[in-house]
Amino acid sequence: MYAKTSPNGLHFFAHAPGVPHCALAEETVHHHLLKLELATAARAAGAQAELEVRGPAGTWRTDVLATDPGGDWQIALEAQLSPITPQEIARRTQLLRNDAVSSIWFSDRQRPPWLGHVPTGRTWPGLP
Repeated sequence: MYAKTSPNGLHFFAHAPGVPHCALAEETVHHHLLKLELATAARAAGAQAELEVRGPAGTWRTDVLATDPGGDWQIALEAQLSPITPQEIARRTQLLRNDAVSSIWFSDRQRPPWLGHVPTGRTWPGLP
């Protein structure tokens, strides 16, 4: 792992180049639990739900992809617990839209800075 700074000035940690991929190593326990809760809720509502799905061209990866069993719609359920700018979250939302995938971004913050920029759901602080 090494510390990095995004083009937008946000600080984060990344795996060293060439290290075997480990999806769980990139996320906190809280993030993983929220993804499981989102998938469980989607399935309880009658949708099919898969974790860590990549887009057809590889331009996006969603935390949970909920799909209508009839194939009429797909919606990305995103557990966004780390800092992200409104511009970056709007860019990522557009990548999904380009492939006809709607999205809802979930946060445990009172008022994430991207509130109102993308469809948003809120979890209770301290709970997934």
